[in-house]
Amino acid sequence: MSKSTEQQIADLQNRLQSLRTKKARQDRREETRQKIILGAEVAKVLNKSPDEVNKALVLGLLSKINRLDEEEKRDCIKTGMDILDEWKK
Repeated sequence: MSKSTEQQIADLQNRLQSLRTKKARQDRREETRQKIILGAEVAKVLNKSPDEVNKALVLGLLSKINRLDEEEKRDCIKTGMDILDEWKK
């Protein structure tokens, strides 16, 4: 016996919602993964393990980023790119 058009629509809407939920879960996992990697990279630059990092110092330094002028930002980006290039070796 075949399903009515309304039932087929309802089934497809349920499937769509299930896929949206799955996608949101995957997105959250990827965001969490990226945050973990960023934290590890901060610790690596400081040559410390994550539990040895002075979080207050790091947060204080990061809070000053928005006050840098464009030249200072470019210099920081260049330094960061040099570090990333060195890690690839």
